Amino acid sequence: MLETEDRKQERLLDELKGKNVAYYQVMLNAWIQSRMEHDKTLITLSSAGIGLLVTVAATFGAQHWIMPWLYGLTLSCFLCCIVISLKVYRLNSLLIECELKGSGKPDLKPYDRAAKVSFIMGAIAFCCIGVAALVIDLRKGDDMSKKQQDNWGRAQKSLDGIQTLKPQLEQPPQASQTPAQPASSGSQTATTTDNSTKK
Repeated sequence: MLETEDRKQERLLDELKGKNVAYYQVMLNAWIQSRMEHDKTLITLSSAGIGLLVTVAATFGAQHWIMPWLYGLTLSCFLCCIVISLKVYRLNSLLIECELKGSGKPDLKPYDRAAKVSFIMGAIAFCCIGVAALVIDLRKGDDMSKKQQDNWGRAQKSLDGIQTLKPQLEQPPQASQTPAQPASSGSQTATTTDNSTKK
């Protein structure tokens, strides 16, 4: 039985509605998942930042008066980000419930904004910790080199004259004047012949 033009148009409209519903459902699930992943990522990065902060604090310590302040600021920012993101998780379920019931919906925008700002501030404070630690190490290296130069100068002053104790090659003894040598054998024979003739 051939399909009439009206039935064909109705069938095409039904197929289009089904495709639109499926498309909307897929896009809505993707949007919800991406928003959830955003909050999960903030919680994961903030937790990793706290762990890394503890490692840096244990390694470098409070080398300068500003370091404890930076540690405290970074820790508080990351903790605030975690707490606010968990609050957003709880409000998401409440929002879905309100949508199904048709009642008033909670506003999540301030919480999202606060979580982002606290995470960004924590990241900036953590970068400041790294820069401060690097500057402090460079200054300590300069101070150590200056101290070594000063100590070397003091050692040179206090040990002035030590070069006289340096081992030196012994000078060979100078040849002393030779004692008068006895007369030659020829003269001795001459004197003995003279003596014999006198006799």
